[in-house]
Order: sequence, then structure tokens, then C-alpha cells
Amino acid sequence: MALEYGLRALPVEIIHDILSRLHPADLLHFSRVSHGTHSVILSRSAEHVWRESFAHMGFHYRTPTLSLPQLASIVFEERCSYCGIYTDRDPLHELGLRLCGGCQDTLIAPGNKILKSFKKFPECDSTYSMVPRVIWSDERRTTVKQRGPQSAFAAWNPTDNGRNNQYFKPMLLYAATTYRQETESNRPSAKIFLKARREKAKNLIKHAIEVTQWIIDVESEHAKGSRC
Repeated sequence: MALEYGLRALPVEIIHDILSRLHPADLLHFSRVSHGTHSVILSRSAEHVWRESFAHMGFHYRTPTLSLPQLASIVFEERCSYCGIYTDRDPLHELGLRLCGGCQDTLIAPGNKILKSFKKFPECDSTYSMVPRVIWSDERRTTVKQRGPQSAFAAWNPTDNGRNNQYFKPMLLYAATTYRQETESNRPSAKIFLKARREKAKNLIKHAIEVTQWIIDVESEHAKGSRC
């Protein structure tokens, strides 16, 4: 209560200026102190606070596929995005998720296994281009580091996805089910849905590459600092 009273006594601009100097993980913790702090830090007017907080860490978000609070949670909190339990598994940035081992085993599988019941759907193969394939952490880091962002995107472009790649089951099933319903009803919205989902999949891949490059750069700077 004392904290909320103190916040109300300060101009919003000053509050935002103070908060923008915090680490993104600290902003998350602050947002959970009370309903008052939650409304202050997660309001639309506070978006620049998150941008500046990340900017202090050298990250300038060019493909805003996720909100910055979401990104902070995935990057800095060791918690499964699906079931909520603790996990030290690396985030799957192309999905915008961090999954524990159990959820990975249950919810990630080859496309042909996930869409087994869609075999008679003529447009089944188009579905794979609507979602990003799973890119494991070691592959993502190595590819971005050695080949650069543009080559990495070319390697993982969703238009080249196939049935043997691995996918996040809920994401692929949603895309396949909705697209089949729209197509079988001969709705013009089927093409609109296909185009929108493909664009979102591409943006998620770009997001994963951007975040991975930032993490590589931060680690490189730390390594240089430790040698000085």
C-alpha cells in the first residue's frame, strides 16, 4: 500500500524514467508486486519503458512479434510457458516459448505424425508453411553465428517446411484445423488465413534470429570484458 501511495504521488514521467533503468527481469518482478504496479508497468503508455530497458542491454527490437514483457519472461525466467513448472531448457524463440522437458516430449513431434488425421485433406502440405519448424538451441546458435542472419533465415524459411520437420503440436493443429474448415467451406477467407499465418511464421523466424544474434553479441562482449 505504501508503495502504491508513493507511486501515485509521483508524475508518471518520473516513474517511467526510473523504471526504464531497471533490468527487464526486474521490471517483471516489479509488475507482480501489486495490482497497482502491474497496471503501471504493463500499460500501453509504459511500452517505451521496456524498450529502453532492453536498449540498455544492447537489444533494439526490430521484429516485434512478441510484446517485450513476454520476451523478458521467456529469456530471463526459467519457467515453462505451457505448464508453468521450473525448467532450465533453452527457449524456443521461433515459437515464442520456453518448454520444459516433459512438454517438449509431449508437444513437439514430426509434422506427419501430428497431422496423421489430415492425410485426405488435399491442402495438407500447405499447412506446414503456416508455422515455424522447431529449431533446437545448438542449431540456431551455430547457424546464426557461422552463417549470419540472412543465411539463417534462408535455411529456416517456413515456405520450405516439410512433413518430416518437427513442430509445436498445438500451433500446427490450430493452423491445419482452421485452414481445412475454411477451405472445405469454400470461403475466400481461406487464402487470407493462409497468407496471414505464413507471414506470422516468417516473423517468428526473424524474431528467433534477432534474439539469438543479440544473445551471441552479449556473450561476446562479456568474453571480451573478462579478458581485459
